[in-house]
Amino acid sequence: MRRATAPGTIPADTPTLVPDDGVGHQGSSLVPGSRDGQTSTMAIAPDLATLLRAVDDPATSVVAGHRLERQVATVRVLGPDAEPGPDAAGALLVGNADVVAAGGADLVVRAHAAGASGLVVADPRELPVDLLARANDLAFPVIVVRSSATPHDVALAVMDALVTHQRASNDALEDRFASITLEELVSADPHRTREAIERGSNLGWDLHRPRAVLLASIDPPVDPGVAHRVLPTIAAAARATLGDDAVVWTRATSVAALLAADDGTAARRRQLADALREELDQRVRSVTLSIGVGRCASDPTELPTSFLDANRAVDVGRWAKGRHVTELYDELGLERLFASVPQQDLHDFVLHAIGPLFEHDRRQRSELVATLSTWLQTRNIAEAARQMFVHYNTFKNRLERIEDILGPILADPGRLLECEVAIHVSRHYDGPWKDPAG
Repeated sequence: MRRATAPGTIPADTPTLVPDDGVGHQGSSLVPGSRDGQTSTMAIAPDLATLLRAVDDPATSVVAGHRLERQVATVRVLGPDAEPGPDAAGALLVGNADVVAAGGADLVVRAHAAGASGLVVADPRELPVDLLARANDLAFPVIVVRSSATPHDVALAVMDALVTHQRASNDALEDRFASITLEELVSADPHRTREAIERGSNLGWDLHRPRAVLLASIDPPVDPGVAHRVLPTIAAAARATLGDDAVVWTRATSVAALLAADDGTAARRRQLADALREELDQRVRSVTLSIGVGRCASDPTELPTSFLDANRAVDVGRWAKGRHVTELYDELGLERLFASVPQQDLHDFVLHAIGPLFEHDRRQRSELVATLSTWLQTRNIAEAARQMFVHYNTFKNRLERIEDILGPILADPGRLLECEVAIHVSRHYDGPWKDPAG
């Protein structure tokens, strides 16, 4: 049981967020650095609706003045004189039914004029009708707690909720500051990057060790509401799997991380990306995610390049394979080139190189494209014929037919490379070349 205290004060063991060198007040402001609960930082205080949800007491109900957007910066227990006091701005006033009834409708008027957030009555008895009517006229919230709780019990519950909200707000502000710093760190502006490196050191990040950027991005189309709900889960999964040395932050539709990449190998980055993929597949079911990892940056000024790499890995992976991909920039190979080429250009390239073979196969139900592909892989007629389960002479006749259509390509390294790339594009990527006639 908490010890009794004089009216108008909060017990000494109630947590506050006033700095140690601050001057406390009755009611103890919950706004950092505030002396009277009226500073500009009061904007981070919760409104009454948020506070009531945090307290979550079924015995609590709003009986008048149902405007709950007023912010609550502190809590004050009314004394016997039912006087709000000169420092009631932003305060949630708490009293029992006798004190509130003694103040009557004038108490509501004075509290409203003083800028109080609302009035809480810790008593199951009915309140004067004129008091409730005046509260409704002024849209001044009156809340009743119909239980055996005393005003001080209620004040302490409110104070706990305020402290919890304040801590969450502080954490959110710190996260926001860190996110801004990290966004500047990976920006393309060298000046902003250098400033972010300095701030990162003050935040305790070791940015001078080799690192690489990882992105876990929600696959489009993105529902903003769903993204808002799922991003914290993605960030938690990243923190759980990427190691204590990783620096994780949340973006609009993705979560990014600076991986520790001391060995500089792609194998270690692949291991971390696969571990995150496995964790995300367990935790996140409402959206699909694609993961991209950039190249290792030995110096923090190279992190913007690694960030661009990670974005590119996600984009190319989606372009080549669809959704739910996990790609390292180092491992993209030819896809890095193909993804940068306009799709119509790829379409035209495929049609130019092997389009006549597609057309022949479609008309004659032949396998000339497959024949050329198999020969390019083996460069040996006997082995290629064996892989396609046809006679040697049949395969040889097919090659002759291919040259009848495309010209003398088998002895031309440049034409062969062109055909090999065209076959690769046509077989591995969705696009208009799937239907050359179209």
